[in-house]
Amino acid sequence: LIRSASIESFISMQMEALDYLKTGQLRIRDRTGGNLAKELPSNRMKIDLVPSKARRFVDGVESERSFFRHTLKYREPAVEYFEIYYEQLLRDPKRYIFALQTFLGVQNYVGPDTLARIHPGTCSSKIKNWNKVREALRGTESYYACT
Repeated sequence: LIRSASIESFISMQMEALDYLKTGQLRIRDRTGGNLAKELPSNRMKIDLVPSKARRFVDGVESERSFFRHTLKYREPAVEYFEIYYEQLLRDPKRYIFALQTFLGVQNYVGPDTLARIHPGTCSSKIKNWNKVREALRGTESYYACT
């Protein structure tokens, strides 16, 4: 599972740390049956990110992704693999779960009709200094995925 906007993973890690500081819990569990995203303190605020650290994180993720693709493609014998983007999975979970099942040769697994993000919203709606972070991400997949 690949996330085009790997900066979103960086944002989520920062928000989880904020939630821990505010609640004292490592993971807030949805005990009420309500909307977990609405209950997280971090989803009611915008955060500042250090642009250079955000870029370093994204570069690391994209570099590792490239390394694994290359390794799988040119290994002898080559290894077949199937990439699903997180963003695609969110838009149409049944379609992509079915495609994965077909690739794996398994059937009869019924996946969810919808998926929900724990930290919903756009990059610009979650990051105070988005313009600076966006500029630092120029040339990365995250730059285009968050635009």
